[in-house]
Amino acid sequence: MYKLRILILILFFSIDVVHSQLSKETYTPNLGIEKAKNANDTIKIYIQNIKYYASRDLNTSIIWFNKTLSVNKQNLNTKLIAEAYSRLADAYWFNNQFDFATEYYLKAQQIGVKLNDKQIIGNSLYNLGWIKCFQLKDTSQVKLFYNAINIFEELKDTGCIIQLYSALASYYKDQFKVYKNGLDSSQMYYFKVLNFVETTKFKENRLGVYINMSGFFSDKNQIDSSRKYIYKAINILNQKKILDAYSYTAVYSGYLVTLNHKDSLKKIPIILNLLNNYWKDPITVNARAETYQALYKIYKNHKMYENAFNYLFAFKNLSDTLKDLAFNQNILHKENQFVLEKKDKALKELSLQNQITSSKNRLNKFIIYGLGFFAVVVLIGLYFLFKSNKSKQKSNELLEEKNKIISEKKLEIDQSIKYAKGIQSALLPTHEEINKVLENSFIYYLPKDVVSGDFYWFQQLSADEILLACADCTGHGVPGSLMSIVSIDKLNLSLFENKLTNPKDILFNINNQIKNAIKQQKDGLDITLIKYNIKTKTIYYSGANRNLWLVRNSVLIEYKATKNCIAGHTPLNTVYNQEEIKLEPNDFIVLSTDGYADQFGGGKGDGKKMMTKRFKEVVVAASQLPINDAENLISNNYKNWMGKFEQVDDVCVIGFRV
Repeated sequence: MYKLRILILILFFSIDVVHSQLSKETYTPNLGIEKAKNANDTIKIYIQNIKYYASRDLNTSIIWFNKTLSVNKQNLNTKLIAEAYSRLADAYWFNNQFDFATEYYLKAQQIGVKLNDKQIIGNSLYNLGWIKCFQLKDTSQVKLFYNAINIFEELKDTGCIIQLYSALASYYKDQFKVYKNGLDSSQMYYFKVLNFVETTKFKENRLGVYINMSGFFSDKNQIDSSRKYIYKAINILNQKKILDAYSYTAVYSGYLVTLNHKDSLKKIPIILNLLNNYWKDPITVNARAETYQALYKIYKNHKMYENAFNYLFAFKNLSDTLKDLAFNQNILHKENQFVLEKKDKALKELSLQNQITSSKNRLNKFIIYGLGFFAVVVLIGLYFLFKSNKSKQKSNELLEEKNKIISEKKLEIDQSIKYAKGIQSALLPTHEEINKVLENSFIYYLPKDVVSGDFYWFQQLSADEILLACADCTGHGVPGSLMSIVSIDKLNLSLFENKLTNPKDILFNINNQIKNAIKQQKDGLDITLIKYNIKTKTIYYSGANRNLWLVRNSVLIEYKATKNCIAGHTPLNTVYNQEEIKLEPNDFIVLSTDGYADQFGGGKGDGKKMMTKRFKEVVVAASQLPINDAENLISNNYKNWMGKFEQVDDVCVIGFRV
């Protein structure tokens, strides 16, 4: 997280385009207000005040924002108001109020759309991408970054492109556990940024980029490469006449991370002496924590355990927030209270035991002798009973322990699968998103288990053109869902990185990509993929083992797929056929997996498989109904056919009417 903050802060010191709110430049609130010639000048100063207090005092930022709106009632400068919305969103972001931050970035974006101002739209998409992908961990929103890149490439805004490439570098590094080639993608974008700052007018940004490159290679444990870039950063730092505290401490704390040889012990006092002058600034607290952590590792490697412990202790103290401290104090109070209660209970039990002992001592010896014989007989009986029960008790305890372990493991597995379902659901488009473009459409999606090997994919290429897919991965449940996540990732990369839009080209690409990513030859998927131009009513269809159905005037027309799946035993560089289909009004299009037709059941409950022929009859009947009724017919027919039988496979049926 610390490296991520360096990425945001250092790089944006020099490029004040999207996130200039993070700069810590010297600024005096209301500076120049007396020289303001008109309302626009006043608003600009007020916006600077919103920006100044964003990381210092949220309430003060809100006050200046309200003053900005008050002045603008007379001026109606909507472009400046968009900037005010963005600056207030920054303030909410700083205070971890991401819902409000998102709300105000969206308001700024709405103004940009109304004004057709692509700069405002691009900035808003970029900011929303950071919140969605990094703060809220919604990885499906990475498309916001790609959409912003398209805008800034059109505007030829190199500064913003640099920031977006930096964001994607951090995104893929953060997601390397999800994306097999995540670190490779991250490195690619880091080097793109490096090329920009070394070959364009943005050379002033080299410092931040070198720090991030050093951190990247440090995370990969490539210390020589990390040291190479931190030395470059130090050279630039030495050339600066005015040094900001954050840049200085970030560079030298990064330098400490690269020290892994004997000379490091000689250099530590020199570096600490340089850093002491800057650590009073609150902005350096993260760099200071990173420094303490690096010193702990250095001294530990040199077996200087006392120094290592001191810096580990300093690191822990600096890392704990007031909230953590309050929480720990509360826990300590509860623990002390528990100890006192436990001691009090022990004293009461001891007192009671003493009373019982005293009472027994006062018993008449005659009664004790009279009962002695009976006690011996009872004890002998109890001994044999105890011996028998002891064996049973051990067996029961062992069985109970095993049951407990099984229950705990089952709970862990159930929780993991539920979390996986959340990830998979986040990657799937919502029906509302699809219905905005295809009004007369439905999606019947019924996983066999909690997670599914079937999935559907949707991307809008333009106002009139979309991509739509229905796919069935090898297996179902957890194995199938993992395959579906890999497949969705490769579809997104084909579109966003490789810029492919023709279905046959996308299938060609994902076949090669998945085969290279997954070494098991049996794993693959069947898929129906179409590109639909709503304006010209034209479909471009390509399929891998899944046909496309079109019902026209109650007659079903079947378009055949290429008889090869994606990946699995399909060779590399396999070419998939593509058909161009001209649609007519009231045509009914259906994409589906094989789960519907493979279901066992039947009206008489005799366990027959539905088969494709019966499924086609249902589709033809549904084509004559309104879209909602068509979906109900397909859903009810499936459930009635299944009856008391178990669902055998995941089901996905997508239909829409022209």
